This record gives sequence, structure tokens and C-alpha cells, in this order.
Amino acid sequence: MKNFIGRFGKKLAFIGTSATAIVVGGVMSFAADTVDVTGALTTGIAEIQTQAMSAISAVAPVAIAITGAVLGVRIGIRAFRSIVG
Repeated sequence: MKNFIGRFGKKLAFIGTSATAIVVGGVMSFAADTVDVTGALTTGIAEIQTQAMSAISAVAPVAIAITGAVLGVRIGIRAFRSIVG
């Protein structure tokens, strides 16, 4: 790690400074606008929750059926081996 920092220290410092300037500039541009950040975040997260629950409810029955089939085959093979061997 020390060798990495020693080799790339100046480049890392430049990248960190540039990233900080970009972030501060972005925050400043948002501060100039009258945007309801809380409302936008709440709406966005609620939409993500709705879509995630919709995807889970669509995929869950198929996933449960596949899992049941795999477990059934495993248990069947195990039972057959115990009977035969």
C-alpha cells in the first residue's frame, strides 16, 4: 500500500482534488435552484420500492418452484442411494 501511494501519490491527490471540485460545483448548482430534495428522494425511493416488490412478486413463484424441484431431486437421489446401498 505504501509503495502504491508512493508511486501514485501525486496523481491520487490530483484526482481527489478534481473530484472534490466537481462535487462542490454540483452541490452549488443544486443550491442555486429551488428544488425540493426531500420530496424528490421520497418519491424516487417509493418508486424503487414499488418496482422492486413487483419484480419480487413476479419472480418468487418461479424461483420457489425451481428450488422445490432441485430439492426434490436431491432428496430422491439420497433416498435411492440409502435404499440401494
